[in-house]
Amino acid sequence: MMPGVPRIDVPRRPLVVHSADYATTYDLFDNFYMNWQRKNSVFTGEFACCRLGHKRTAGTLHAGSKATDTGGVIACDKVRIKPLVRALWERKIAHMKTQHPVLQWMLRWRWVTHTELLCCENAEDDGSADDPALSTLEDIVAKYAIGDDVWFGVTQAVLPMFKGMFTGHDSFKPSAPKASWAGYTDEPIENTELLELCVAWFDRWLALDKPAMTLAMSMMYMVAEGNLPMVQMLHEKHKVSLTLGYMWGITLLDFAAGKGHMRVMRYVLEHCEKDYVNKPSFRERITATDRACKSSFVDALDCLHEHGANLECRRFNGQTPAHGAALMGQLHILKRLHELGADVLSPVDDRIMAPLDYALYFRQIPCADFLRSLGGEGYLSKKETAEAG
Repeated sequence: MMPGVPRIDVPRRPLVVHSADYATTYDLFDNFYMNWQRKNSVFTGEFACCRLGHKRTAGTLHAGSKATDTGGVIACDKVRIKPLVRALWERKIAHMKTQHPVLQWMLRWRWVTHTELLCCENAEDDGSADDPALSTLEDIVAKYAIGDDVWFGVTQAVLPMFKGMFTGHDSFKPSAPKASWAGYTDEPIENTELLELCVAWFDRWLALDKPAMTLAMSMMYMVAEGNLPMVQMLHEKHKVSLTLGYMWGITLLDFAAGKGHMRVMRYVLEHCEKDYVNKPSFRERITATDRACKSSFVDALDCLHEHGANLECRRFNGQTPAHGAALMGQLHILKRLHELGADVLSPVDDRIMAPLDYALYFRQIPCADFLRSLGGEGYLSKKETAEAG
């Protein structure tokens, strides 16, 4: 991975098999951002015992069976299975604790922040997935092992590395296209101006002492959890900024939008400047709108639109939110983008691929049918037809 750091021992990206001779995959971090959501918790599903009204008793099963609770009723499968799922999740966290300190610093929090989220029983952001064990800053510090000397040493070592990686990114080279920060200014931002903003972002992080760094990273983790009470506590009691974001160049709003953390999203939008809604990440130019659309949260899309979000924002590779929705098969998002007036047909990325091209490539047939019903025609298929004469 880097000098002195071994290969990352975590699950690889998923392989999606469409047929005997066709398979696709997507980015490892897309799996983290797009799939680790409340709605994908097994406990938001309807177990057979729930459908049957929990009427199973020892007498309805084979001879010798014993009921596990009073009244002779068999305990709900969801109640019985949940401790096992939580234990498996905690086992993975324990495994991460055995890794190199840099890998622990970079990856362990991703599992810890999702323990409650992926054991929740409600797909809605209603607070039921908030960790009941958290009420103070000290609770957060203990949960994430923030603040010891090794942790702070790794932080001090990694931040300059991040700054170098980001400021040296292709998007800041003179040959790169202008990066538009729509909503922040009426004119596209020159690469030099965006580079200055990127440097200023990292310099704010590098200027933090240990107590301030502890607070800033606590905010990162609480937004990742979607824990609004803790976000409020950190912001209002400890005066933690909502604009520091994540140290790798994305905003708190971006992360919340990708997880459907509606309560945190609204709080951040209410307490940040108006143009914050359109701020892109510094490397790939991903925005909160882009993330919400790719992750399938139409309520997040509507919320961002109400706050002036650009629905046709571009990533560094030229993709719009419609591209991400088509790639991931988010039909309802494509329909909503169209209803809100966004162009879902003609934008092409740096590979000259329109949203329809990605819907076809990734076999997202309902999305492809919808885009075709609007008059869409894949740019690649059109090009191939023309070249064939």
